[in-house]
This record gives sequence, structure tokens and C-alpha cells, in this order.
Amino acid sequence: MDCIIHIGYPKTGTTALQSFLTRNRVQLLQNYGILYPISGAALGECFSESHYPLALSLGQNMIPIGGYVVEYHKLADYQSIMKCVLSEVESVKPKILMLSSEFFVLTPLKNLADFVKDLSKEFQKVKLVLYVRRQDEFLESYYKQTVRDDTLRLAIDIKDFIEDYKEVPKYYEYILRLKEYIEGEDIDVIPLIYDRKILINGNIVSDFFERIIGISINFHQEEYSDVYTSLSPESTIVLYEFNLNHNVPSGIRKKIIDLLLTIDQKNGSVLKYLINTDQRIKIIDYYRESNERLFEEFFNSENRFVLNNEDIENFRKHETLVMRNSKIIKEEIRKRHNAVVDFIILQSSRNLIL
Repeated sequence: MDCIIHIGYPKTGTTALQSFLTRNRVQLLQNYGILYPISGAALGECFSESHYPLALSLGQNMIPIGGYVVEYHKLADYQSIMKCVLSEVESVKPKILMLSSEFFVLTPLKNLADFVKDLSKEFQKVKLVLYVRRQDEFLESYYKQTVRDDTLRLAIDIKDFIEDYKEVPKYYEYILRLKEYIEGEDIDVIPLIYDRKILINGNIVSDFFERIIGISINFHQEEYSDVYTSLSPESTIVLYEFNLNHNVPSGIRKKIIDLLLTIDQKNGSVLKYLINTDQRIKIIDYYRESNERLFEEFFNSENRFVLNNEDIENFRKHETLVMRNSKIIKEEIRKRHNAVVDFIILQSSRNLIL
């Protein structure tokens, strides 16, 4: 019996993979002997599609992800969670135990190593799988997520965010240390590239199952369109400004995000990116040496995390388009801001009436 732990990184299709594993939990066990346990994904009566309760129980010395982690550790007990996970394994006796949470990659390495060594006592083989994404894309997408996240409510601009989080996607250094801490005769660390151009069938689910388990999965992405829709750059800017200036209750904030997503769907977006071309080039250059080692040692290839002339030209063209439509973009941001303000006023008046 083997154990596969999908540890991240964030913003590499983790939510899509976890949703697939959750929605197909019964079929995966019946057809392939793969257990994606409920244990480790539950906290009281609340259930997650990922095993973040288990991941967070390993230690709280992570990169900043909000006060929720500290509060969670008062509730979670690693030994209790692991007892439940192993009990579930014993009850169904699967061929493979599958765990997944991007919070594993944010766990202190010593704590993660102890966890993996505990599992290696119970399983013949333990595999840690992590996807890496070109850093400019990762940081831009991660920024949008942290602005949207109800716990974090990020209130810094993207330049400061990139500076604060620039150590996070140093993949080569992380994988090297991970291998030193963890890898052994019965433990493998498997890095993979998150790039839709080279993912099998263009999605992480097909890629993960075929590369790691050797199973061909017919994943229909349109069936998972509800999983996680990113806010447009315009709506992200609006939400960032509200994070900066207002403390909105969680329930109202969720409705604000739904409103912004509806506007995104209706009006579309002129802006495609929050990072300009010069920033993007600077980011890629910062990681260049690290990435060259990453691809040489772990992928036996030339560095793929580069910007070629065509990429740069396309980014420049978009900047020209943005400059030409700057008034339209500013007006669209203003309209979205006003729509959110009107919504908050309406909600406040209803609460007063009630």
C-alpha cells in the first residue's frame, strides 16, 4: 500500500484537483483502490475538499497566511487527526492513500519530515508531489487570491506583495531542502511543471493521475467551472481598496465578491494583468539562476521559466492597449466601486429595518 501526498504549490490547479478527488471519492475507491479520506479534511462538522486541517496541525511557523492559522492550532491535534486517518485506511484497506493540501508546502520542513516519516512506517512507499509555476504568473495569481481571501484580506499593493513573498517560489532551494530532509529509500519527492501548454490534456487532473499513478482520467473541465473563478484585475483592484479602507463582515464580503464576479461575467475585462512587462522581466531575472538549476537537476532540461521575445511583445501590446483605454478602465473600476458601495448601503439599511 502506497501513500501519495500532493503538497502544492498554491495556484497550480490545486482546487481543481481537490474538487475532482472529493466529488469522485467513491468511484476512485471502488474502481482504482484510491482512498481520498474524509479524515484530515474535517474540522468539527465542517468539511473541506483538501486536507488543510491535517496540514495545519503539523505546525504554525508558516509564511504569513492570517490569524486563522493560530486560532486553528488551538483546535487541531495532529495525533488525533492521524489516528482518524489511519483508522479510515484500516477500515477500507485501499491500494493508495491520497492526501492533498497546498498548506503542506507551507509547513516547516522538520515538521513535514516527521509527518512523512510517520507515514513511511505504515506504507510501503510515500510520494510527495508538488507542481511549480513560472514565478511571475504564480505571484500575480497568488496576490489575487490573498486579496480575495476572507481571512487575509490583503491590503498591500502588488509591488509590496511581490517583495514580501519573493522567497516563496524559490522552487529549486525548497525542493533541494525537501529532498535533504525527507527523501529516502521508501520516500520520493516528485516535482512537476504547471503549464497548461504541457499538462496532459491541458489540465492538472489528467496530468497528475497519468504521471503519478499511471491512470488515464477523462476530466471534463467544464463540469468544474464552479470550483474557483478568479476575479478580474479590475475587480481585484476594487476589492483591494475595500480591504484597505473598510472592515466588512464576512457574510457581506462574500456577497460583494459574488457581485464582482457577476459584473466580471457581464462586462468582461480590458485588463488582463496586474504586473507590467518590466516588472515581469525583473521577476523572471531574479529567479533565473535558481530556475536554471531547477530544470537542469530535476527536469533534465533547459530552463522553461523564461520570457521569450514573443512573450514580451505580447505583454507590450497589451500595455499599449491599456494605455489607449485607460479612461475606460478607470471608469469601469469606478463603476464597480460604486456598485459595491450601493450594495453595502442596501445591506445596512435592511439590517436596520430588521
